[in-house]
Amino acid sequence: MRYREPFTVYPRKMKSGLIVWYYQTYDEFNKRNSARSTGQTIKSAARAYCRKLEKEDLLVPNSLNNLTFGEFAIGWWVTGKCKYLEYRKSRRTLSYNYIKACSQITQNHIIPYFQDYKIRSIKRFHVEKWIDYLVGLGISNSSVNIYSRVFHLMMAEAVRREILLTDVTKNIPALKNSSKPKGIFSQEIVAKLFDRNKIEKNWLCKEYYYANLLAACTGMRMSEVVGLQNKDIFPGYIAVTKQYIRGIGIQPTKNKKSREIPIPPELEKELRALSDGGADSFVLSIDGKGNPLTHNYVLSNLKKALHNIGISENEQKKMNYSFHSWRHYFNTLMRSHDISDSKLQSLTGHSSMAMTDHYTHFNHSDFQDVGAVQAQIFTLTDVTGS
Repeated sequence: MRYREPFTVYPRKMKSGLIVWYYQTYDEFNKRNSARSTGQTIKSAARAYCRKLEKEDLLVPNSLNNLTFGEFAIGWWVTGKCKYLEYRKSRRTLSYNYIKACSQITQNHIIPYFQDYKIRSIKRFHVEKWIDYLVGLGISNSSVNIYSRVFHLMMAEAVRREILLTDVTKNIPALKNSSKPKGIFSQEIVAKLFDRNKIEKNWLCKEYYYANLLAACTGMRMSEVVGLQNKDIFPGYIAVTKQYIRGIGIQPTKNKKSREIPIPPELEKELRALSDGGADSFVLSIDGKGNPLTHNYVLSNLKKALHNIGISENEQKKMNYSFHSWRHYFNTLMRSHDISDSKLQSLTGHSSMAMTDHYTHFNHSDFQDVGAVQAQIFTLTDVTGS
């Protein structure tokens, strides 16, 4: 095959009458790129100029060989601009929280380090050095692993779009998991937190009390608890069909699936009494405008309540207590009473893909055994007044 030079030069006459030589190159699809001026008036000088650019890898300023990671990352995680998000539309939908978290990781931890690297020049040792750099900043191994997965996703997308031939992040092993297990509330703590006679003493207001009690009895996520509306409460059960994200509003549940969770009759009655609004009113609202409780205040009031029953801030940190601890408490309590994993999965909406196909679909009428366990929480905490 006849050799073809990576550029061609040709003369162009300016309005002044001066002859200036221009050059054209070819893109990765063998199509001509726009002509660019050499600034030279002699053909040999123009060719020498092009050879110099070629040697410096600057002949095609916008070629993929010169594409920096910073340029590649422009518009990532922005709806309407991110090609990856467009690609994912026909596949599994990504949640708002996931996209937001990935965007923050990209902007705060990936772009600042790799923005000036030519994307095709990034090697495995560069990525490993970046991982060591993050660890050196005091970031936990678990968080670094998450950041690495986001970077891997971006590099894999570059391969899909044929910007890269291979993904250098693909076979880099994850760091040893250093995450601290979430604390699980003991029955003694639960009894003190939900003592009906001390609601005013332990809690800022009853709405925060019931937000936590509901989570303890159902294993619902905080966003699902604050997003509960009057129309979601049915005789004997709650329909969890959505979550509330601050700044966004009502969104589908984390796994995009709805579920029914039984609740004790006493809790159903008391939840209905909290809101006198219409079907779309949020059950837990204290601002007088019908807005749901905010996530930050729910968590801070749980911490204050723990402090009020004698658990210091240092002890809370040591035990790693959080609102999510209620999901661990609920799971542990149900399993200790031999509630099947399939039922527990259906209740919590927290399933692994490997087991999902084996699980049966349940409705609230199948959970009488769960209701018996929930009733123990009320007995334990004297919520019913017994």
